[in-house]
Amino acid sequence: MTNVLTSTFGSAGTLVVIIIAGVYFALSPHLYANGLLRWCPHATVVPRGS
Repeated sequence: MTNVLTSTFGSAGTLVVIIIAGVYFALSPHLYANGLLRWCPHATVVPRGS
């Protein structure tokens, strides 16, 4: 019985953390989108024959 309660409360706690994080990130998505885009390199075109 203790394992069932531990698992249930653990899952509920994880769900609460995920919901809070989702709301927090949804408040200003441009900030996080721009931050993720900074990790990606810009495409550069190298001219051939130079």
